[in-house]
Amino acid sequence: MLARARNGVFNQLEVNRGLPMPMLVKFFDKAGLDWQVKADIRKMINFRKVNLMEAWPAMPEMDVVFMRNVLIYFDIAQKKRIFERLARVIRPGRLFVPGDGGVDAQPHRPLSTMQVGKATCYQRIT
Repeated sequence: MLARARNGVFNQLEVNRGLPMPMLVKFFDKAGLDWQVKADIRKMINFRKVNLMEAWPAMPEMDVVFMRNVLIYFDIAQKKRIFERLARVIRPGRLFVPGDGGVDAQPHRPLSTMQVGKATCYQRIT
């Protein structure tokens, strides 16, 4: 999955699931029957394999962290520990997007809950 994510190639069905056409044209190039995230965008993204329950490696501060379909496997206490670790690696003012599995474990400072469209996100406030 990391290799697929780094490559940034999506089929037509995948890009049709909620991606507005202006964003598709702006951020993707046609690649045969598929769409690939533009190279300058891919260069800005860092993908890493991290075991969330073990010690985390040193990481730079991040602007946004997505954990879709990950947190559903953890209990509330484990999610809170993950949130605490995330709060140390997200830049102030930036976002953590947990997906559906993270909203039952409300984080404490320095993460604040916010809505972005229909998604519940957390913003680092300090």
